[in-house]
Amino acid sequence: MSTKSKISYDEFYIIESLLYEKSKGYFCLKEHIKRMCKSANYFGFECNAAKIEEDMNNYAATLTGDENYKVRLVLDERGKYTLESESITKDSSKKKIILSEHKTSANNIFYYHKTTKRGVYNAEFQKHCHDGEYFDVIFMNKDNELTEGTRTNLFVQKNGILYTPPIHCGLLNGIMRQKIIATKNVKEKILKLENLVTADKIFLTNSVRGMVEVIPSC
Repeated sequence: MSTKSKISYDEFYIIESLLYEKSKGYFCLKEHIKRMCKSANYFGFECNAAKIEEDMNNYAATLTGDENYKVRLVLDERGKYTLESESITKDSSKKKIILSEHKTSANNIFYYHKTTKRGVYNAEFQKHCHDGEYFDVIFMNKDNELTEGTRTNLFVQKNGILYTPPIHCGLLNGIMRQKIIATKNVKEKILKLENLVTADKIFLTNSVRGMVEVIPSC
């Protein structure tokens, strides 16, 4: 295991991003490692779950101060991995979202796995979110079904019920998404643009930021 500040996006890696809080430790560490190893098995990568968990816990001990951290785990096909981190602050204010003009394909297997092979997502995030005006960019697939954000899963609330797109629309089964489905009143449903427009509330979720309420840009 090695640590470094940056890894090239020119190659194909499997990644996981986790929240680390000094008072609580990692959020869903075992679940993240399990998902990484499942993707590794799919793509033929080596993955030693026990060793990764051990090294991540050792790495956490080096994180000083009272900050919360985003810890990024990056795995290559030989089973080697790197860890990098950055301190984060949570902002409870509502954030704007924008809809991408790019239509994704539900047949693209990389939308179902968290990897560095995410050129369109990176480009859209850089285009719209780099200056902080938008929290995330939301995608629709070629059937005009809402899917996910560049770094988040999507939930809309209507009449007290949360709705989220099913996985087969072409999206990542996020760890926070799984937690919310298991603990809240959630229904998986194909969502169209009108569901976004008429929603009582809109939430974007991931393991690092949690459940963030957002608003459309117009």
